[in-house]
Amino acid sequence: MRRTFTHLLVNSDLRRVRNHGLCNINGYRNTFEQDHANSQADIRLVQQNAATAALDDDPTLSYLPGVLVAALAVEKAKSAGGRMVLT
Repeated sequence: MRRTFTHLLVNSDLRRVRNHGLCNINGYRNTFEQDHANSQADIRLVQQNAATAALDDDPTLSYLPGVLVAALAVEKAKSAGGRMVLT
């Protein structure tokens, strides 16, 4: 999780999306330290069918669940013959 989270923050900065990048690292750290988000989240698939899925993010910051759900959505769209992915 740490590696993915760091990768996403750095990529935000590289894309010049400053409000989601490393400038927020202290705020994210405080969020985890104050237990407002789970730093060791157990993100799991709770329901799915051929074209849809629901994840439980255990609650954590949306970065990691977002990466997982985006990949799953693309996979589901391909297997269901879809041409569109909604999040």
